[in-house]
Amino acid sequence: MDGTEPPADWGQQYVAVVNSRIYAAGGYNTTTGSLAANEEYDPAVNVWTAKASMPTARNGLTVAAVNGKVYAIGGEYSSNTPYATVEEYDPSTNTWATKASMKTARRGPAAAVVNNKIYVIGGGATSTVEAYDPATNTWTTKASMPTARSFLGVAVVNNKIYAIGGSNPSGVYLTTVEEYDPILDP
Repeated sequence: MDGTEPPADWGQQYVAVVNSRIYAAGGYNTTTGSLAANEEYDPAVNVWTAKASMPTARNGLTVAAVNGKVYAIGGEYSSNTPYATVEEYDPSTNTWATKASMKTARRGPAAAVVNNKIYVIGGGATSTVEAYDPATNTWTTKASMPTARSFLGVAVVNNKIYAIGGSNPSGVYLTTVEEYDPILDP
């Protein structure tokens, strides 16, 4: 690695942004399997820098950033062994801390942030939605999605979360879009 590209063997990467820098954590490659890697990309100078590795190597996780910290959530180390694990990375100290685990272990969830809370949606081909409050280190179960799925995309527009695509429990790819309003599910 010459500093301008991520490691060539990362088959999957999960990213979040803090202070205009991109953090890519975890992933999978065919040589070593699940990864604990954590890399920082600075677009201003086009340089990748290795940072402290995650305590838990995994792929199929989701990441989100709240208040200057990155949260690595769920995933798996090997097939069919999902994690509920949550680890918080602080770029200012280059350290990781273990946080309260999700109620439901999952591989392939998506995460969205609304009002400084992380909503973890789907994964494990479930319709499960849980909200994490970093300020209190607590999880709350929320209303489930109508459609169970994994490896979906999410986006936030006007504080509403949109769950897009993914695959259902049978592995069929979906074109379904569903809207979730956190205000209606306190």
